[in-house]
Amino acid sequence: MTAVAIEGFPARPGADRNAFLGFTALVWLGVLSGFGTDSVGHVGKYGLDYPPIVHVHAMAFVGWLVMLGLGVYDLITRRRLHPAYIAGVAWTLGLQATAVFLLQSPAWKAMAMRMIGH
Repeated sequence: MTAVAIEGFPARPGADRNAFLGFTALVWLGVLSGFGTDSVGHVGKYGLDYPPIVHVHAMAFVGWLVMLGLGVYDLITRRRLHPAYIAGVAWTLGLQATAVFLLQSPAWKAMAMRMIGH
């Protein structure tokens, strides 16, 4: 990859890779501070009585964040994405497309309402 120096700023591709790491850390910090404080408040008031769909959402969201972190790690250490990482992202995008299909399904809506306790 060729880095272009802009007038007065030296080309530093290493700094670009470190920026990805910094942005990933900020995303994790934002998620933990937002959801973490809300979760602590909920557990303190109601205990661990979350509906099952909340756990599914948490697993999916954390999965995306871990996938983002692994991609950044690959870019920093290997300077390219691992083929297994690319396959995993493709698989996950396929699952997301399935989720969009299920969202439109009336049968799924009835099942989802039962899962969240309605």
